[in-house]
Amino acid sequence: MPDPREPETGQPHDLHRDWPTDDPDARYDWAAVEPGGEYLVSGHRGSARYLGFSLTAGRAGAHPPIRAVANLTHRDLPIGPDGTFRLHLGGRPRTEDAWLPLEPGTSALRIRQFFSDWETEQPARFRVERLDLPGPPEPVGIEPVRPDLGVTGSFDRSAALLPGYVANRSAPNMFAEPARTVPRADGLLDDVAAAGRLVLDADQAAVIELPGAECEYWGIRLDGHWYGSLDHAHRQTSLNGHQAIADLDGVVRVVVSATDPGVLNWLDSAGHRELAIAARWQLVRPPAPAPTVRIVPADRIGRYLPPDTPRITPAERRTRLHHRAVAVRRRFGR
Repeated sequence: MPDPREPETGQPHDLHRDWPTDDPDARYDWAAVEPGGEYLVSGHRGSARYLGFSLTAGRAGAHPPIRAVANLTHRDLPIGPDGTFRLHLGGRPRTEDAWLPLEPGTSALRIRQFFSDWETEQPARFRVERLDLPGPPEPVGIEPVRPDLGVTGSFDRSAALLPGYVANRSAPNMFAEPARTVPRADGLLDDVAAAGRLVLDADQAAVIELPGAECEYWGIRLDGHWYGSLDHAHRQTSLNGHQAIADLDGVVRVVVSATDPGVLNWLDSAGHRELAIAARWQLVRPPAPAPTVRIVPADRIGRYLPPDTPRITPAERRTRLHHRAVAVRRRFGR
């Protein structure tokens, strides 16, 4: 069981463990903390496109629901010439390093990294230390198994989350208006997202247009009908600002279909007829762009794309997918 007296960072999500709507561009880490404590997060910045720290209260699927109580991003971190940083949590306010207060109810530090160039960007390295205890805590003996941490608890939390997903379902083949995710749930600072869903017949494709935006990071991804994650290591089920290429008019056009149309900006529906889809922008200069969707015949996609839309050969696609799988394994140390 995570212990805020001896915090250890862990990854609740990796290549073989996922959760609803996890982002293919992200790595998630977390550590248990508690109000009244004083902690130091130190390490190396790495080169991820976005690095964010969130302090949260509550638990997913519980009442009251999880919520963000404090946030900062890599822009707020004093980074040394050697790439190192120090972030204090709790205790007295700091001026020499970054600092976040530990408000009542705070229970976790969540660390998110978003990668645009999967092959070259390196994850941050960090550790969390508790500073206000004189030594290691006394052993407390064998603790009873908490039902909320087992398989039954996982089903209970999933059931608690389901009504929210159903309530947020939009009309098919369109996006909702882009909106901030903060302070909803454990959202990121200055994170803007637009969600929607697609319903495609076997002979149909979707052409999604994403106008250009001034931001630190952007990405678009597909999820299953019930928001289950798709295979983003071996299938191209997501794209970001490094992987996609805009047309000459500055618009990124993405094709969603069951078969490869030979378009570079393709999202593989992986055989799903109904899909959830989401676009997000980190640290975007407002207003965030509003994506649009057009359903077209799958065998006539070329008629709905500009002549300069980037194309790709089957051999080039195989190479990109190979590099994609290798990069995902490296991100999680596999």
